Amino acid sequence: RRYPKSSFVGVDYNARLVQFVNAYAQRYTCPIEVQQADLNDCFLTGKYDVVMCVAVLHMLKDDEAFLKQLCPLLKPGGMLLVNVPIAHAPILPQRKGPSYHDVHGGMARKYTVESLCKVLDDAGFTVMQTRATNTYWGTLGNEVLNVGLDTLQASGLLLRGLLLPIFLLVLVPLVGFLNLLNSLLPTKMISGVVVTATIKA
Repeated sequence: RRYPKSSFVGVDYNARLVQFVNAYAQRYTCPIEVQQADLNDCFLTGKYDVVMCVAVLHMLKDDEAFLKQLCPLLKPGGMLLVNVPIAHAPILPQRKGPSYHDVHGGMARKYTVESLCKVLDDAGFTVMQTRATNTYWGTLGNEVLNVGLDTLQASGLLLRGLLLPIFLLVLVPLVGFLNLLNSLLPTKMISGVVVTATIKA
């Protein structure tokens, strides 16, 4: 609604989410069209002022090849925005069970700010700005939420019924409070980063 003369194109792997967003856009007359595709295999086309790659790059088989594919999509002066998790020492003790890497089919990678900037540079981009997405408290809130969700998923039906009220009445407000602290306090720990970049001159 803020950009009535603009159009927006999205790509997502999850067919149900694609269907939901397209139905929402049609219902509220938003200039958005989302396509279902696997970004490891599809070839993107078009010309755009801004390309946003949010929580995707670390899931792809070849991040540099994908970024190179984005270069011809940007108009002159166009901007690329990338958001990824960053490797960091966890605050809470490591949980037993499958790792983040294993859960995502062995493809998920964790960047450092330096390694992300390097892959962008190798792909033909100039990094303009990096910004951390979490402080210590945001990182802690994310880990607390993940522990709660993992516990619910691993519980039997009876135990899950007992734990659900605790999750909703205690854990969710706690995570909300930690995220409020995250937004108010200066960054002291990076667990995620947003990078803006443009094509090299």
